[in-house]
Amino acid sequence: MSVKVWLSSSLRRQFPLGRASGRRAIDVLAARGERVSFQACLRVSGAKPREVAVEAAAAGGLSVRVRRVGCVPVPHHNTDTPADELDGVGGFLHWGYNYWYKSQTRQMIDPFTVSDGLAWPGWAYGDTFQVYPGPDGPIDSIRWEVFAESLQDYALLQTLGVDRNGPMLSALKDFDRFPKDARWFTSMRKRLLFPSGK
Repeated sequence: MSVKVWLSSSLRRQFPLGRASGRRAIDVLAARGERVSFQACLRVSGAKPREVAVEAAAAGGLSVRVRRVGCVPVPHHNTDTPADELDGVGGFLHWGYNYWYKSQTRQMIDPFTVSDGLAWPGWAYGDTFQVYPGPDGPIDSIRWEVFAESLQDYALLQTLGVDRNGPMLSALKDFDRFPKDARWFTSMRKRLLFPSGK
């Protein structure tokens, strides 16, 4: 069993199999009255669960709050998920349905022109929201529609028992190497829905 501990900015995602940075100290600068955050990251290897304690202290009347967030062992709903994080996971995570704010503040942004919470490269473009604000509720997006189509495709593949490593899906290599012609997807759906060609 081994335990690795390091500090990181809250703007940097931590993945279960990601590389530990090894930082033992971190500078956190804040204006008077501003809230700041950072991550104390801990990784325990081995089969047995371990109990850990985290404490933080601040000087001069500053208050400290410790929250346990944890790594979620599922790929994020964007293409920035490292390939080594994808193998063997059983789901996905998309944390931002309608986060239309500057990173970790309550300051609204214009999501029609800003799609990273003003936190690139820590937050990927499109990662903070799936829909846009509208006068009568959320406004649909292309991203949301494509996500819905992907779930329909996944349900179809699962229903028909198509092997993800089988020859039918061999053209889908990874997030960079896949058929980029819409006709391929249309013809694949027809093959799945009408295997006799009718």
